[in-house]
Amino acid sequence: LLELIEACSGRAYDKPRPKKETLRIKQIDACNNALNYCKSQGIKFAASAEDFVDGVEKMILAAVYAIIIKYIKLDEDDSESSDIKEALLVWLRNKTNGYENVQVENFTKSFHSGLIFCALIHKHRPKLIDY
Repeated sequence: LLELIEACSGRAYDKPRPKKETLRIKQIDACNNALNYCKSQGIKFAASAEDFVDGVEKMILAAVYAIIIKYIKLDEDDSESSDIKEALLVWLRNKTNGYENVQVENFTKSFHSGLIFCALIHKHRPKLIDY
């Protein structure tokens, strides 16, 4: 979560990195710290620390989407932003090519079903989702 925010925002996390914990309560505490950082960056989503620790895919994907939307400008007015948008669409088309019922046309209706996210996850980690 923190690495995604750093990659999208271009800013480093200014606190010590949480270490990998084995106890559930410590995992939840570490996740809560990361979620507090998200909130301080103005990122809003409904996922809780327990959702992350328990691996609730729907909530985690919604959080990832909220982070990406926060930092990637997709305004039609800005030509640089428009180039980024088109490049991202091309990348999505290439990664999801051949997946049944996945058609990447835009960032609104194409994402409603969630199949693009599922196809991307399956493309990179086929064991996580049976597509």
